[in-house]
Amino acid sequence: MKNLSIKIKLIVIFIFIKVIPLLIISFIAYEGVLKLENYLQESTRYLFNKNKEIVLNTANASIEDSIKNLDKKSQLSLERLSFEISKNVANFLYERDKDILFLSKLDLNQDVLSKFNEVKTREIIVHDDYYYDNNDNTWKIKTSSNTLESKKEEASLLDNKKEFNYTNPLNLKKKTIYIYKEITFFDLNGKEKLKVSQLNGELLDISSKKNTYISSENYFSEIKNLKKEEIYVSDVIGEYVNSKVIGTFTKQKAIKSKIDFEPEKYAYAGKENPVGKEFQAIVRFITPVFKNNKKIGYVSLALDHKHIMQFTDTSNPTSVNPTQDIADASLGNYAFMWDYEGRNISHARDYFIIGYDKNTGKQAMPWLSLDVAKKYYESNKNINEFLKDYPTFQEQSLSKKPNIRQLLESGNIGLDCRYLNFAPQCEGWMQVTKDGGYGSFIIYWSKVWKLTTAATIPYYTGKYGNTKRGFGFVTIGANVDEFHSASNATKSNVTKILNVQTEQMQEIVNENKNEIEGFIERLINELSVVTLIMLILIIVIAVWMSKYLTSKLEKLLIATKNYSNNDFDYRINVKSNDEIGNLERSFNKM
Repeated sequence: MKNLSIKIKLIVIFIFIKVIPLLIISFIAYEGVLKLENYLQESTRYLFNKNKEIVLNTANASIEDSIKNLDKKSQLSLERLSFEISKNVANFLYERDKDILFLSKLDLNQDVLSKFNEVKTREIIVHDDYYYDNNDNTWKIKTSSNTLESKKEEASLLDNKKEFNYTNPLNLKKKTIYIYKEITFFDLNGKEKLKVSQLNGELLDISSKKNTYISSENYFSEIKNLKKEEIYVSDVIGEYVNSKVIGTFTKQKAIKSKIDFEPEKYAYAGKENPVGKEFQAIVRFITPVFKNNKKIGYVSLALDHKHIMQFTDTSNPTSVNPTQDIADASLGNYAFMWDYEGRNISHARDYFIIGYDKNTGKQAMPWLSLDVAKKYYESNKNINEFLKDYPTFQEQSLSKKPNIRQLLESGNIGLDCRYLNFAPQCEGWMQVTKDGGYGSFIIYWSKVWKLTTAATIPYYTGKYGNTKRGFGFVTIGANVDEFHSASNATKSNVTKILNVQTEQMQEIVNENKNEIEGFIERLINELSVVTLIMLILIIVIAVWMSKYLTSKLEKLLIATKNYSNNDFDYRINVKSNDEIGNLERSFNKM
């Protein structure tokens, strides 16, 4: 350093005290800008994610609340529908009580029975003919009688425009049939005296069980103690119709079940087998006939069970149109009916209805759970003898399995809740209706979540008055996804809106990021340019200052040299009033 010229020293000192601090300040500013950029981006990203989370959580919570409310409304709606159907069934049965009591008070003869029968008719809904399409293996309508098309109806008045809704009624095909399959008068010994019948026109001795409907009725021994205006009402009595195919009856399923494709020989099942054999049954009403206060016999009405089945078979619980001409059990949305003990008496699939074996007069073997079936096969007993003492509703659980052997061997799969231990909803239905009420619950059945309702049929005549469950109960099964459809549609729409909003928010964030990056880049460039200019300016000033100082010193050195050479006339040209100028003046004076 000591060998350096003053000029160099001055430049170095100037750079050290000016340039280095400037560079440090510039570096600090640069780092600050980068941190500011990172902070702004992190803050923006954090706010974006938080806002997105808040919006999504709020939306999802709102949607879930909406779904719960809609589910509850749907649940209550289906419960109420079950209640309405069961109440209508009970009212219909009470009308039969009135009929038989009215008839018992008349002076009976063949003409009276015939005329009474003629006026006791009722319309039922029937469906069109179906055929099996070999091209796509489905059942199709030959010619539809329902010619009405759905149409959009607009409100004629502006005041009525909001949420105006119209449903075009279906033009369902109907026919009139008799309410009763049989009307008879028989004496105290069981000998029929008067009769109008679609079952058997002969006058029979019904004290013998073999002369009753499909040899399955025991009513003669049960009516002897009936008092005036007391009514005996039987169970649902009908011949069981089997099926070795569950679901849509197709050629492929027939081959798999190792049977010929003859759907007409197996049970009717709505759209799944519209040409099958329908379950035919009766409910018998009997009351004593008195003349001069003396019991002289009994009048009997055999109600056509088809009228009872109409209440559930024609109900469409989840469709826009509440009434249908044919049920489609494959959709999982239909109504069905059970008696007071839990035996099925109406179903979209007739093979599930409990029936009787006309050869034995006993109830046909119901579908058993596998645990019950194993014990039955080991017992070597008749099925009715075995079930007589077998415990009912035994630890029902979805973990238990049905006895598939029955389906493959006999096709006997009638549903008796008492032995369907693989169907815990049976216990649930019995619990809901035990005190004569109604309700519902959700169960995972057939690989879908299903809402199932149960409503007591409040008919309490005869033996049905021995239980608060009355005649039995109506149930409705509905796929949860069906009544979630409105909520899911709303959820889908809201999700789409959220996705659009999220994309827009992301675009704004990206725009902000680009603007911040652009601003930071411009700021850094400006800072770099200013710093470079400042460096150049400082260096120029340092060089100029050092040059200025050294030039003054050089003048003094020249004057000193001249002085040492005895040139006493040499004078320095003084141009400044600073310290060096004063020094120059002093030298000149010297």
